[in-house]
Amino acid sequence: MKIPFLKYSFVLGLAIKALSLSAQTNISASNDKIQYMGRIDFSNPEQPTYIYPGVSIKAKFNGAEITAIIEDYGDGSDASGNFYKILIDGQIVNEQLKVATGEVNYLLASGLTPAEHTVELMKITEGASGKSSFKGFIITGGSEDLVTPDSASQKRIEFIGDSWTCGYGNVSQFASGPASMAYSNYYAANEDNYYAWGPITARALGAQYHVTATSGRGLYRNNTGTTTHTIPKNYDHLFEDDASVIWDHSKYHPDVISIHLGTNDMAQEEGGEEYKLDDEAFQQTYIDFITKLRAYHPCSKIIICFGNSKSDSWPTWTQQLTRLRTIANQVADSFTENVTTLELPFTAEKWTGNPEDDCGYGDAWHPSKCSHEEMAVELINKINSLNVEWGKSNCMLSTYKPIEEEIVKIYPNPAYSKVLIHTASNESLEKVTITDMTGKIVKQIKTQNSTSEIDVTTLPKGIYFVKVGNTTQKLIKK
Repeated sequence: MKIPFLKYSFVLGLAIKALSLSAQTNISASNDKIQYMGRIDFSNPEQPTYIYPGVSIKAKFNGAEITAIIEDYGDGSDASGNFYKILIDGQIVNEQLKVATGEVNYLLASGLTPAEHTVELMKITEGASGKSSFKGFIITGGSEDLVTPDSASQKRIEFIGDSWTCGYGNVSQFASGPASMAYSNYYAANEDNYYAWGPITARALGAQYHVTATSGRGLYRNNTGTTTHTIPKNYDHLFEDDASVIWDHSKYHPDVISIHLGTNDMAQEEGGEEYKLDDEAFQQTYIDFITKLRAYHPCSKIIICFGNSKSDSWPTWTQQLTRLRTIANQVADSFTENVTTLELPFTAEKWTGNPEDDCGYGDAWHPSKCSHEEMAVELINKINSLNVEWGKSNCMLSTYKPIEEEIVKIYPNPAYSKVLIHTASNESLEKVTITDMTGKIVKQIKTQNSTSEIDVTTLPKGIYFVKVGNTTQKLIKK
């Protein structure tokens, strides 16, 4: 029997209507309207992969509902799985989205006005929870597409550190250190990098940021006493201990670099004097690491942070805070510019019994969310005092400034072994400083003569800068 044309048209119309109601658009992870922040492996642009905390994926879309496709390589547990924070139009809509192992579609928001909205998902757990891959969005309602995003901030910061910078256990709050040992090991659900002091600082300053941090790791040695896979040794890796994928530092030049290391280097000292840190080796490693950072990012302001994780009272014989203070100052003094220190106050013990007013402790004697906020205030004030030229961190090092008249003469130049430094005015040189291209001091002498001889035989071939008073001249070592 033939279906009357009118009835057929009605059935077809219902089908089209149902199809339109369920229509959706899949957005590839390679879409150029998606804004990524953090160390990310784009070798497969359809599934960018990452491991560090603080990695952000942000997009502006027109729709009423949005879903993210995530493939996770963790175990999906509260104890060690990965968690994300979800924001819609700048507001948190899901504090902790726990992701399961494998590829899963996660509904991030629904019931939105079918108009333009901004979505952001952020990995808030560290590398101990494993890698994740983002595989795109699914948009329903509205025009079902991405729109051109707002421009990303030109301000850039990098936070390098250990568990303090990851935000280890920061959403917990205990009245005492011993009580905080209820979680003596990493517990993923208690960590939220969004509320760590680095990201808090970056948001307050309106800056992009990278978090290059791993719990338990040190500068010279880790909290286990091992010297493998320390932060400096992993710094060039995209996936922490995995040396097979190298991070391209030219992709992100921070204007400011905050370093908070040393806590784990000194952790072994609780076992007795035979485990004392080699302070000289620690200091030299710090100098070498900053030299490396300055080679990658010549004009970045580098802040050596310390203080809130150590004291002189425990272990009593160690004087850890005093030692860290001395080392930090000596390291900063090894560079002619752009390296400074920040001593953070110890805040975790502020406890009167009212959780709303007190900081208390996070897991395993770590700072709570409240303490992270106080640390961020100190760092914000420090950064604001540095007169940072935001957006110029990829410039060339400006140590050498040509002058019209040679007040200081260097000969021979180029030099092979020894050079004579002479002031045209025949005034006393007082102090002569030679730095390499990164600003590291490689030679320094004090003299009362207008002419001094300096042996540069041991210096590697390259370009150096000789500074006398306010005058700087270039020296070429052959």
